[in-house]
Amino acid sequence: MTQKGWQVLLGFIVIFYLVVLIQDMPNLVNGHAEYDYVPSGVKGKAQRLVEIGLRSLFAITAYFALIWWYPRNIPSVTIALTVSFAIVLLLLFSLEAKGVRLRFFFLSNVFYFLLYTSYGVFFFLLQYAAHRDVQANELKAKQKESELSFLRSQINPHFLFNSLNNIYSLVYERSEKSLEAIAGFSELMRYMLYNNDELISVSTEINYIRRYIQLQQLRFDEMIDVTLEITGHESGMKIPPLLLIPFIENAFKHGVGANGKGKISIIIELKKDEIRFSSSNLKQQSMKDHQGGIGIQNVRKRLDLIYPGRYKLVIEDKGNNFNVKLDISNV
Repeated sequence: MTQKGWQVLLGFIVIFYLVVLIQDMPNLVNGHAEYDYVPSGVKGKAQRLVEIGLRSLFAITAYFALIWWYPRNIPSVTIALTVSFAIVLLLLFSLEAKGVRLRFFFLSNVFYFLLYTSYGVFFFLLQYAAHRDVQANELKAKQKESELSFLRSQINPHFLFNSLNNIYSLVYERSEKSLEAIAGFSELMRYMLYNNDELISVSTEINYIRRYIQLQQLRFDEMIDVTLEITGHESGMKIPPLLLIPFIENAFKHGVGANGKGKISIIIELKKDEIRFSSSNLKQQSMKDHQGGIGIQNVRKRLDLIYPGRYKLVIEDKGNNFNVKLDISNV
């Protein structure tokens, strides 16, 4: 018998004696029990074991019939219960002492059949509900994983398109920086394509951000005024890869003019179980990404999936300033 089968049997023994106790309660109140709860002698104990074993077939049959055939073959469940009732009834009748009243014997066993079968059904429903919950959670996890993979795959071509445009400009102008830009771009693409981890260390993401800033600096003859400030220690904190890049990419795209003029400030604060990110820039042109662009919309969806109720994202578009503040707790 399987582990679940033994659980059904042990639970049935408890139910069996509980039913007997309830039936014998009036006699117990009057001070004399009619039922022999602990039979004496080998024969008495053997008969009790046989009685419990036969009646437990009602519950065990119901439980395993439902496991095997529910919900695709209900008639088989009905047949199994009917056959079980008939066999147990005949065996119990053969063990009864002579002179037993057939009507009383039949009705009492119908009662026990319904009671113990209900117990088996109830036990099955508990297991079935738990199994369905597990299946539902697994399905949600797979759906979440698929959606995250899709969202992450959106970032790669978005970043690829923008970066290739920048490199194309350098090559077109025959800039000496074009080879350095291609090498830097190759390193970033290697990170994006071969890092399939769901979570990466914060230090890895920060290194990626630094490399991205260096790549953007190559677009212009003069250094862009970019401030990157890191405070605190990561202490093993992990975040999804490419989570912060869309904000920085957005700052470069709309905060730096064609002549390289612009000012960008990036601050990352690392605290215990918390990350605070902020970026600010002076707008150089119409900013499209803060509401409808792929990058920031993508980040919003990823945050909803990975950190539901544990993050706060504030985007401020005031006058010539564009600010992003992201707080993630329980990292």
